[in-house]
Amino acid sequence: MVRTRWRAAVTGASVFMLAQLVLAAPVGAHEDWRGQSGPATITADMPSAVPAGRMWAFNDFFPRTVSVPTGSDLTFINQGFHTFTVLPKGTSARSDQRTNGIAAADTDDAGLNPNGTTHANLNQAALGPTSTTCGTTADPCAFDGHSVVSSGTPAGPPAPFVVHVTAAPGTYVFVCRVHAGMNGQITVLPANAHGPSQEHVQKQIARQVKQDLHGAWIADWLASQAARTTNHDGTHTWHVTAGTSSADGHVALLEFLPKNIDVKSGDKVVFKPRSPNEPHTVTFPGDLGNEFQPMCEAGSVDVPLGPPTFSCSGGPPDELELDGGNGVSNVSTHTTIVDSGIIGPRRLASAIALPKSAILNRFTVSFDGAAPGTYTYVCQIHDGMAGTVTVH
Repeated sequence: MVRTRWRAAVTGASVFMLAQLVLAAPVGAHEDWRGQSGPATITADMPSAVPAGRMWAFNDFFPRTVSVPTGSDLTFINQGFHTFTVLPKGTSARSDQRTNGIAAADTDDAGLNPNGTTHANLNQAALGPTSTTCGTTADPCAFDGHSVVSSGTPAGPPAPFVVHVTAAPGTYVFVCRVHAGMNGQITVLPANAHGPSQEHVQKQIARQVKQDLHGAWIADWLASQAARTTNHDGTHTWHVTAGTSSADGHVALLEFLPKNIDVKSGDKVVFKPRSPNEPHTVTFPGDLGNEFQPMCEAGSVDVPLGPPTFSCSGGPPDELELDGGNGVSNVSTHTTIVDSGIIGPRRLASAIALPKSAILNRFTVSFDGAAPGTYTYVCQIHDGMAGTVTVH
Protein backbone atom coordinates (compact mmCIF):
# COMPACT_ATOMS: atom_id res chain seq x y z
CA MET A 1 0.00 0.00 0.00
CA VAL A 2 1.30 3.42 -0.90
CA ARG A 3 0.76 5.72 2.05
CA THR A 4 0.53 9.38 1.09
CA ARG A 5 0.80 12.02 3.84
CA TRP A 6 -0.27 15.60 3.49
CA ARG A 7 3.07 16.49 5.05
CA ALA A 8 5.53 15.43 7.70
CA ALA A 9 6.22 17.36 10.91
CA VAL A 10 8.35 20.45 10.51
CA THR A 11 10.37 22.47 12.94
CA GLY A 12 12.30 25.58 12.26
CA ALA A 13 13.92 28.82 13.25
CA SER A 14 12.53 32.09 14.46
CA VAL A 15 11.29 34.92 12.27
CA PHE A 16 14.55 36.71 12.95
CA MET A 17 16.51 33.84 11.44
CA LEU A 18 14.08 33.78 8.50
CA ALA A 19 14.95 37.39 7.72
CA GLN A 20 18.60 36.35 7.38
CA LEU A 21 17.58 33.38 5.26
CA VAL A 22 15.60 35.42 2.72
CA LEU A 23 18.39 37.96 2.51
CA ALA A 24 20.72 35.15 1.49
CA ALA A 25 18.41 33.22 -0.85
CA PRO A 26 17.74 34.25 -4.48
CA VAL A 27 13.99 33.98 -4.24
CA GLY A 28 11.62 35.38 -6.85
CA ALA A 29 14.08 37.71 -8.53
CA HIS A 30 15.21 38.37 -12.07
CA GLU A 31 18.71 39.38 -11.03
CA ASP A 32 21.00 37.94 -8.39
CA TRP A 33 23.34 40.04 -6.26
CA ARG A 34 26.03 39.94 -8.96
CA GLY A 35 23.65 41.53 -11.44
CA GLN A 36 23.45 38.44 -13.61
CA SER A 37 20.20 37.33 -15.16
CA GLY A 38 18.46 34.53 -13.24
CA PRO A 39 15.08 32.80 -13.19
CA ALA A 40 12.25 33.98 -10.98
CA THR A 41 11.55 31.61 -8.08
CA ILE A 42 8.46 30.78 -6.04
CA THR A 43 8.75 28.73 -2.87
CA ALA A 44 5.89 26.71 -1.37
CA ASP A 45 5.94 26.43 2.40
CA MET A 46 8.58 27.91 4.70
CA PRO A 47 9.60 25.34 7.37
CA SER A 48 12.55 27.49 8.43
CA ALA A 49 10.08 30.11 9.73
CA VAL A 50 8.12 27.74 11.97
CA PRO A 51 8.65 28.66 15.65
CA ALA A 52 10.66 26.09 17.60
CA GLY A 53 8.51 23.43 19.22
CA ARG A 54 5.50 24.09 17.02
CA MET A 55 4.06 21.74 14.43
CA TRP A 56 2.99 24.37 11.94
CA ALA A 57 3.14 24.49 8.17
CA PHE A 58 2.75 27.33 5.68
CA ASN A 59 0.09 26.62 3.09
CA ASP A 60 1.35 29.60 1.18
CA PHE A 61 3.55 30.58 -1.75
CA PHE A 62 6.49 32.95 -1.28
CA PRO A 63 5.95 35.33 -2.92
CA ARG A 64 2.28 35.05 -3.82
CA THR A 65 2.72 37.42 -6.74
CA VAL A 66 5.56 37.34 -9.23
CA SER A 67 6.33 39.14 -12.49
CA VAL A 68 8.27 37.47 -15.30
CA PRO A 69 8.99 38.50 -18.90
CA THR A 70 7.56 36.14 -21.50
CA GLY A 71 10.29 33.84 -22.75
CA SER A 72 11.86 33.44 -19.31
CA ASP A 73 11.91 30.58 -16.80
CA LEU A 74 10.06 30.29 -13.50
CA THR A 75 11.36 27.89 -10.84
CA PHE A 76 9.16 26.35 -8.17
CA ILE A 77 10.77 25.13 -4.93
CA ASN A 78 8.58 22.73 -2.95
CA GLN A 79 9.28 22.56 0.78
CA GLY A 80 6.15 20.61 1.73
CA PHE A 81 3.42 18.47 0.19
CA HIS A 82 2.11 20.78 -2.53
CA THR A 83 1.62 21.15 -6.24
CA PHE A 84 2.61 24.08 -8.41
CA THR A 85 -0.20 24.29 -10.93
CA VAL A 86 -0.38 27.17 -13.42
CA LEU A 87 -3.86 27.71 -14.83
CA PRO A 88 -4.87 28.89 -18.31
CA LYS A 89 -5.97 32.45 -18.90
CA GLY A 90 -9.40 33.11 -17.38
CA THR A 91 -9.41 30.08 -15.05
CA SER A 92 -9.87 30.98 -11.38
CA ALA A 93 -8.35 29.19 -8.40
CA ARG A 94 -11.81 28.44 -7.04
CA SER A 95 -13.10 26.86 -10.25
CA ASP A 96 -10.01 24.67 -10.53
CA GLN A 97 -10.22 23.59 -6.88
CA ARG A 98 -13.83 22.52 -7.30
CA THR A 99 -12.88 20.20 -10.14
CA ASN A 100 -9.31 19.28 -9.30
CA GLY A 101 -9.07 19.42 -5.52
CA ILE A 102 -7.43 16.75 -3.42
CA ALA A 103 -10.58 14.63 -3.05
CA ALA A 104 -13.66 13.68 -5.04
CA ALA A 105 -16.93 12.00 -4.18
CA ASP A 106 -17.10 8.29 -5.00
CA THR A 107 -20.45 8.51 -6.75
CA ASP A 108 -20.57 4.87 -7.85
CA ASP A 109 -20.28 3.47 -4.31
CA ALA A 110 -23.74 3.76 -2.75
CA GLY A 111 -22.82 2.42 0.69
CA LEU A 112 -21.87 4.31 3.83
CA ASN A 113 -18.63 4.21 5.76
CA PRO A 114 -18.61 2.75 9.30
CA ASN A 115 -18.67 6.32 10.67
CA GLY A 116 -21.78 7.13 8.61
CA THR A 117 -20.15 9.29 5.95
CA THR A 118 -20.43 8.79 2.20
CA HIS A 119 -17.46 7.50 0.25
CA ALA A 120 -14.79 9.79 -1.19
CA ASN A 121 -11.49 9.16 -2.97
CA LEU A 122 -8.15 10.84 -3.35
CA ASN A 123 -8.27 12.70 -6.66
CA GLN A 124 -5.22 11.00 -8.13
CA ALA A 125 -5.65 12.36 -11.65
CA ALA A 126 -5.67 15.98 -10.49
CA LEU A 127 -2.69 15.48 -8.18
CA GLY A 128 -0.42 14.00 -10.84
CA PRO A 129 1.98 15.98 -13.04
CA THR A 130 0.84 17.14 -16.45
CA SER A 131 4.03 15.65 -17.87
CA THR A 132 6.70 13.28 -16.56
CA THR A 133 9.24 14.27 -19.20
CA CYS A 134 9.77 17.95 -18.41
CA GLY A 135 10.21 20.29 -15.46
CA THR A 136 13.98 20.37 -15.08
CA THR A 137 16.34 23.26 -15.69
CA ALA A 138 17.58 21.51 -18.81
CA ASP A 139 14.08 20.67 -20.02
CA PRO A 140 11.45 23.01 -18.49
CA CYS A 141 7.74 22.52 -19.04
CA ALA A 142 6.27 25.15 -21.37
CA PHE A 143 3.37 27.33 -20.19
CA ASP A 144 1.66 28.97 -23.15
CA GLY A 145 -1.31 30.42 -21.26
CA HIS A 146 -3.80 28.02 -22.85
CA SER A 147 -3.16 24.72 -21.03
CA VAL A 148 -2.59 23.68 -17.41
CA VAL A 149 0.99 23.00 -16.35
CA SER A 150 1.40 21.18 -13.05
CA SER A 151 4.27 19.68 -11.07
CA GLY A 152 1.96 17.21 -9.35
CA THR A 153 2.57 16.19 -5.75
CA PRO A 154 6.10 15.07 -4.89
CA ALA A 155 6.64 11.30 -5.06
CA GLY A 156 9.88 11.60 -3.10
CA PRO A 157 12.24 14.37 -2.00
CA PRO A 158 10.95 17.36 -3.98
CA ALA A 159 13.13 18.62 -6.81
CA PRO A 160 12.86 22.11 -8.34
CA PHE A 161 10.14 22.33 -10.98
CA VAL A 162 10.96 24.68 -13.84
CA VAL A 163 8.44 26.26 -16.20
CA HIS A 164 9.35 28.13 -19.37
CA VAL A 165 6.81 30.93 -19.77
CA THR A 166 5.77 31.56 -23.36
CA ALA A 167 2.32 32.95 -22.54
CA ALA A 168 1.25 36.34 -23.82
CA PRO A 169 1.54 39.27 -21.41
CA GLY A 170 -1.24 39.22 -18.84
CA THR A 171 -2.15 37.81 -15.44
CA TYR A 172 -2.35 34.09 -14.71
CA VAL A 173 -3.26 32.19 -11.56
CA PHE A 174 -1.24 29.41 -9.95
CA VAL A 175 -2.52 27.09 -7.21
CA CYS A 176 -1.70 24.19 -4.96
CA ARG A 177 -4.26 21.48 -5.65
CA VAL A 178 -3.66 19.89 -2.24
CA HIS A 179 -4.61 22.92 -0.15
CA ALA A 180 -7.71 24.94 -1.01
CA GLY A 181 -7.05 28.68 -0.95
CA MET A 182 -3.30 28.33 -1.52
CA ASN A 183 -2.77 30.36 -4.69
CA GLY A 184 -1.03 33.29 -6.27
CA GLN A 185 -0.63 35.27 -9.50
CA ILE A 186 1.92 35.47 -12.26
CA THR A 187 2.09 38.68 -14.23
CA VAL A 188 3.66 37.94 -17.60
CA LEU A 189 5.49 41.01 -18.91
CA PRO A 190 6.64 41.81 -22.44
CA ALA A 191 9.85 40.05 -23.41
CA ASN A 192 12.05 43.11 -22.96
CA ALA A 193 10.57 44.15 -19.58
CA HIS A 194 12.30 43.90 -16.21
CA GLY A 195 10.78 42.32 -13.12
CA PRO A 196 11.04 43.60 -9.53
CA SER A 197 14.40 43.87 -7.82
CA GLN A 198 15.80 41.29 -5.44
CA GLU A 199 15.42 43.71 -2.56
CA HIS A 200 11.75 44.32 -3.36
CA VAL A 201 10.97 40.59 -3.48
CA GLN A 202 12.78 39.92 -0.20
CA LYS A 203 10.82 42.65 1.56
CA GLN A 204 7.61 41.25 0.06
CA ILE A 205 8.39 37.78 1.44
CA ALA A 206 9.39 39.10 4.87
CA ARG A 207 6.10 41.02 5.18
CA GLN A 208 4.17 37.98 4.05
CA VAL A 209 5.81 35.68 6.62
CA LYS A 210 5.27 38.22 9.40
CA GLN A 211 1.56 38.51 8.56
CA ASP A 212 1.18 34.74 8.29
CA LEU A 213 2.75 34.14 11.68
CA HIS A 214 0.69 36.88 13.31
CA GLY A 215 -2.47 35.10 12.21
CA ALA A 216 -1.11 31.75 13.37
CA TRP A 217 -0.37 33.00 16.89
CA ILE A 218 -3.90 34.36 17.18
CA ALA A 219 -5.30 30.99 16.11
CA ASP A 220 -3.01 29.22 18.58
CA TRP A 221 -4.20 31.38 21.47
CA LEU A 222 -7.86 30.91 20.61
CA ALA A 223 -7.55 27.12 20.34
CA SER A 224 -5.41 26.60 23.44
CA GLN A 225 -8.09 27.67 25.88
CA ALA A 226 -9.53 24.52 27.48
CA ALA A 227 -13.32 24.42 27.29
CA ARG A 228 -15.51 22.23 29.48
CA THR A 229 -19.24 21.90 29.90
CA THR A 230 -21.10 20.07 32.67
CA ASN A 231 -23.68 17.44 31.72
CA HIS A 232 -26.95 16.71 33.55
CA ASP A 233 -25.50 13.54 35.12
CA GLY A 234 -22.51 15.37 36.59
CA THR A 235 -20.01 14.21 33.94
CA HIS A 236 -18.19 16.69 31.76
CA THR A 237 -17.72 17.25 28.05
CA TRP A 238 -14.33 18.57 27.01
CA HIS A 239 -13.62 20.38 23.75
CA VAL A 240 -10.41 19.93 21.76
CA THR A 241 -9.50 21.67 18.51
CA ALA A 242 -8.34 19.06 16.01
CA GLY A 243 -6.12 21.24 13.89
CA THR A 244 -6.67 24.89 13.12
CA SER A 245 -5.13 27.65 11.03
CA SER A 246 -4.72 31.36 10.68
CA ALA A 247 -7.99 32.93 9.58
CA ASP A 248 -6.86 33.06 5.94
CA GLY A 249 -5.61 29.45 5.96
CA HIS A 250 -2.02 30.45 5.17
CA VAL A 251 -0.59 28.73 8.25
CA ALA A 252 -1.85 25.34 9.37
CA LEU A 253 -1.47 24.46 13.04
CA LEU A 254 -1.07 20.68 12.83
CA GLU A 255 -1.78 20.18 16.51
CA PHE A 256 -4.50 19.04 18.89
CA LEU A 257 -5.20 21.98 21.21
CA PRO A 258 -5.08 21.65 24.14
CA LYS A 259 -2.63 18.80 23.56
CA ASN A 260 -3.16 17.14 26.94
CA ILE A 261 -6.38 17.07 28.96
CA ASP A 262 -7.42 15.43 32.24
CA VAL A 263 -10.86 13.81 32.47
CA LYS A 264 -12.77 11.37 34.62
CA SER A 265 -14.27 8.06 33.63
CA GLY A 266 -17.64 8.78 32.02
CA ASP A 267 -16.56 12.10 30.52
CA LYS A 268 -16.66 12.87 26.79
CA VAL A 269 -14.24 14.71 24.52
CA VAL A 270 -15.50 16.53 21.44
CA PHE A 271 -12.89 17.01 18.71
CA LYS A 272 -13.63 19.83 16.30
CA PRO A 273 -11.46 20.53 13.22
CA ARG A 274 -11.07 24.19 12.27
CA SER A 275 -8.57 24.32 9.41
CA PRO A 276 -10.11 25.23 6.03
CA ASN A 277 -7.59 23.23 4.00
CA GLU A 278 -6.22 20.42 6.20
CA PRO A 279 -8.24 17.25 6.89
CA HIS A 280 -7.42 15.19 9.98
CA THR A 281 -8.32 12.03 11.85
CA VAL A 282 -8.67 11.27 15.56
CA THR A 283 -7.31 7.77 16.04
CA PHE A 284 -6.76 5.79 19.27
CA PRO A 285 -4.34 4.30 20.27
CA GLY A 286 -2.04 5.11 17.32
CA ASP A 287 -1.50 5.15 13.56
CA LEU A 288 -3.45 2.36 11.82
CA GLY A 289 -2.09 3.13 8.36
CA ASN A 290 -5.53 3.33 6.78
CA GLU A 291 -5.93 7.04 6.07
CA PHE A 292 -6.08 6.09 2.38
CA GLN A 293 -7.26 2.62 1.48
CA PRO A 294 -6.56 1.06 -1.96
CA MET A 295 -9.79 -0.21 -3.46
CA CYS A 296 -10.97 -2.08 -6.54
CA GLU A 297 -14.13 -1.17 -8.42
CA ALA A 298 -16.85 -3.78 -7.92
CA GLY A 299 -20.13 -2.26 -9.02
CA SER A 300 -22.06 -0.30 -6.42
CA VAL A 301 -19.83 -1.46 -3.54
CA ASP A 302 -16.04 -1.31 -3.95
CA VAL A 303 -13.79 -3.93 -2.36
CA PRO A 304 -10.39 -3.53 -0.67
CA LEU A 305 -7.37 -4.47 -2.71
CA GLY A 306 -6.00 -7.69 -1.26
CA PRO A 307 -5.39 -11.39 -1.72
CA PRO A 308 -5.05 -13.45 -3.71
CA THR A 309 -3.67 -11.19 -6.47
CA PHE A 310 -3.13 -7.89 -4.65
CA SER A 311 -4.19 -6.07 -7.80
CA CYS A 312 -7.29 -4.77 -9.51
CA SER A 313 -7.78 -6.75 -12.70
CA GLY A 314 -4.05 -7.26 -12.86
CA GLY A 315 -3.21 -3.60 -12.32
CA PRO A 316 -2.82 -1.00 -9.54
CA PRO A 317 -5.67 0.09 -7.24
CA ASP A 318 -8.61 1.65 -9.02
CA GLU A 319 -8.88 4.29 -6.31
CA LEU A 320 -7.52 5.40 -2.94
CA GLU A 321 -10.47 5.80 -0.62
CA LEU A 322 -10.44 8.27 2.25
CA ASP A 323 -10.58 6.75 5.72
CA GLY A 324 -14.19 6.12 6.77
CA GLY A 325 -13.48 5.33 10.42
CA ASN A 326 -14.45 2.20 12.29
CA GLY A 327 -17.72 3.31 13.90
CA VAL A 328 -16.38 2.98 17.45
CA SER A 329 -16.58 6.01 19.73
CA ASN A 330 -15.97 4.74 23.29
CA VAL A 331 -12.51 4.19 24.74
CA SER A 332 -12.49 1.70 27.61
CA THR A 333 -8.98 0.20 27.47
CA HIS A 334 -5.56 1.25 26.24
CA THR A 335 -5.91 -1.10 23.28
CA THR A 336 -9.36 0.09 22.19
CA ILE A 337 -9.26 1.16 18.55
CA VAL A 338 -11.30 4.28 17.85
CA ASP A 339 -10.92 5.91 14.45
CA SER A 340 -12.94 8.96 13.46
CA GLY A 341 -12.23 8.74 9.75
CA ILE A 342 -11.60 11.99 7.87
CA ILE A 343 -12.81 15.07 9.73
CA GLY A 344 -12.87 18.69 8.65
CA PRO A 345 -15.01 21.82 8.85
CA ARG A 346 -17.89 22.31 6.43
CA ARG A 347 -15.94 24.90 4.48
CA LEU A 348 -13.24 22.31 3.71
CA ALA A 349 -15.77 20.05 2.01
CA SER A 350 -17.27 23.02 0.18
CA ALA A 351 -13.89 24.27 -1.01
CA ILE A 352 -13.04 21.01 -2.75
CA ALA A 353 -16.59 20.27 -3.93
CA LEU A 354 -17.14 17.28 -1.66
CA PRO A 355 -20.68 16.73 -0.38
CA LYS A 356 -21.06 17.61 3.29
CA SER A 357 -21.91 13.98 3.91
CA ALA A 358 -18.37 12.88 2.96
CA ILE A 359 -16.60 14.10 6.11
CA LEU A 360 -17.45 14.54 9.78
CA ASN A 361 -17.41 18.08 11.14
CA ARG A 362 -16.81 16.92 14.70
CA PHE A 363 -16.11 13.66 16.50
CA THR A 364 -17.09 12.74 20.05
CA VAL A 365 -15.20 10.15 22.08
CA SER A 366 -16.63 8.76 25.34
CA PHE A 367 -14.60 7.33 28.21
CA ASP A 368 -17.32 5.27 29.85
CA GLY A 369 -15.73 2.64 32.04
CA ALA A 370 -12.21 3.70 31.08
CA ALA A 371 -9.54 2.60 33.53
CA PRO A 372 -7.32 5.31 35.00
CA GLY A 373 -4.30 6.12 32.87
CA THR A 374 -3.12 8.08 29.88
CA TYR A 375 -4.61 7.39 26.46
CA THR A 376 -2.75 8.50 23.35
CA TYR A 377 -4.33 9.41 20.02
CA VAL A 378 -2.98 10.67 16.70
CA CYS A 379 -3.91 12.18 13.37
CA GLN A 380 -3.07 9.56 10.78
CA ILE A 381 -2.57 12.11 8.02
CA HIS A 382 0.07 14.27 9.73
CA ASP A 383 3.00 12.45 11.30
CA GLY A 384 3.72 13.77 14.78
CA MET A 385 0.27 15.27 15.37
CA ALA A 386 -0.73 13.60 18.64
CA GLY A 387 -2.44 14.27 21.96
CA THR A 388 -3.29 12.54 25.22
CA VAL A 389 -6.32 12.12 27.46
CA THR A 390 -5.53 11.22 31.06
CA VAL A 391 -8.37 9.52 32.92
CA HIS A 392 -8.40 9.92 36.72
